[in-house]
Amino acid sequence: MFDRLQRSWDLTRECFKLLAADRSLLVFPLLSAISMTLIIASFALPLYPVVRLYSQQGYAQTLSSLVYAGMFAFYWLQFSIVIFFQTALIEVAMRRFDGQPATISDGIARAWSRLPVILSYALVAATVGTILRIIAERVGFLGRIVVGLIGFGWAVATALVAPVLAAESVGPLEAISRSG
Repeated sequence: MFDRLQRSWDLTRECFKLLAADRSLLVFPLLSAISMTLIIASFALPLYPVVRLYSQQGYAQTLSSLVYAGMFAFYWLQFSIVIFFQTALIEVAMRRFDGQPATISDGIARAWSRLPVILSYALVAATVGTILRIIAERVGFLGRIVVGLIGFGWAVATALVAPVLAAESVGPLEAISRSG
């Protein structure tokens, strides 16, 4: 197990060296941040008046259902965007580690070709995130700690999903299994 962690740490260090050497690769996190800002705005601006109206009118159950549906959609889009740009960055990094030329458009093309799998993985991740959030809101203090630990375990197990999606032609469940 420690050998795997060491390899992951070494790969992470090499990726940071690559980013330091070629600042043009920072376009991927920048595009991801811009996309996330637009997604946040597209959810927050239209939902604010709806949430305010429903909370004033006493429609707590309807509001709760709307919030969970909105949260699920937000999680799904968020995970899709983040994994898309991570996949693109990892593709370019892997090619360069292999001594091959790679451009930003090569990374985007690889991520685009993996889009169905990225969206499928994001659907799984959004489902897990929403379920954990619903459970956390319904349990007491100790239950929230347990749910937090489960969420942490999920985050650790799926931390390397993007490299698996970029490097291999596998589905979302296989990517989660390989990441773990």
